[in-house]
Amino acid sequence: MKDQKKLKKYFIISCCITIACVLGIMYIFKQQANNEKSMAALLVLFFLGLISTYAAIAFGVVGFQKKSVPVNTNVKREKKELTDEQKAKLDKFLEMVKKERSIPYYKISLSKEDNISIFDSKYGGTPYWDMEMKYPEGLYLLAQINFEKEKFDNDLLPKDGMLQIFIDPNDEGWGLKFDGDYSKQEGWKVVYHKKVDYSVSENNIKKMGIPSNLDIDTYLMPVNGEYKMVFTPDIDYSIYNDNAQDELFDILKESGIIEDIKESFWDNFTSEEYDYLYDKLSSAGNKLLGYPYFVQYDPRNTKEEKEHYDTLLFQSDYCKEIMWGDAGIATFFINKEKLKKRDFSDILYYWDCS
Repeated sequence: MKDQKKLKKYFIISCCITIACVLGIMYIFKQQANNEKSMAALLVLFFLGLISTYAAIAFGVVGFQKKSVPVNTNVKREKKELTDEQKAKLDKFLEMVKKERSIPYYKISLSKEDNISIFDSKYGGTPYWDMEMKYPEGLYLLAQINFEKEKFDNDLLPKDGMLQIFIDPNDEGWGLKFDGDYSKQEGWKVVYHKKVDYSVSENNIKKMGIPSNLDIDTYLMPVNGEYKMVFTPDIDYSIYNDNAQDELFDILKESGIIEDIKESFWDNFTSEEYDYLYDKLSSAGNKLLGYPYFVQYDPRNTKEEKEHYDTLLFQSDYCKEIMWGDAGIATFFINKEKLKKRDFSDILYYWDCS
């Protein structure tokens, strides 16, 4: 937070220098001075103005960047232990959060195994495909989930069929539209096969010319190989997204653990208390359903978008096998009622990094 304030200050100073340079250049032109000293001053002001403009842009981009949670810096500091009284207060708050915000989800871990098939739930590799369907040209499999094999105990999820996510490895944003239209499926696609034909072989798939990330450079895709997904049922309570702030304030007030509540939610806690809450409630990680985690901010910019794309379908988090830019996270949102109807045509896809 303090670093961002400094950057904003530098941004203002850089802007002032740029304006001063522009005024100086205008003054010289107005005087119509053609001597050597005037030309030298003109060049100095020009290059100084150019440098200060670039500095203003750099400081502005970083200084005004929106963050959904406080930034952890690498500054070395002595970590203080929480007192029993602090822990008791935080545990009381945590219990209230869990009671109000608990939802089931499936934690996903990745397993490197031999003989992963086209029918397995997995990241990367050769995808399953319906031989009667046209394959989305230029796209590669990011992930697929075989609901019939996994048998999830959750009414929101299908009992059969397969869900697949494809992205374009040759697009610098892996299909993401940075203009803000995150639901336009160009450069990426979500496909749901209602039935899986187990007579299809990997050979059949390859004869169709369907590509695999295993045949291209690893840096072109977020996932660096082929990994089987292992699902573990769990309960999510996240407090790490913008959507939760109003609800969290209500819970904080009701808990009575803090008398003078500050306007910014996280300003009510010390860094040690923040770490304690983070360890208990972080919503980061690879998952199916649950609460989303954002490195920068929630891409659902309006109240209408948050109400429409109200359910996290799938989250892909960075780890040794997956890298979205610089330690980023990708999220795929869907409308809950459409999910119940097995309609995967309207998805909001977004990823960002630090």
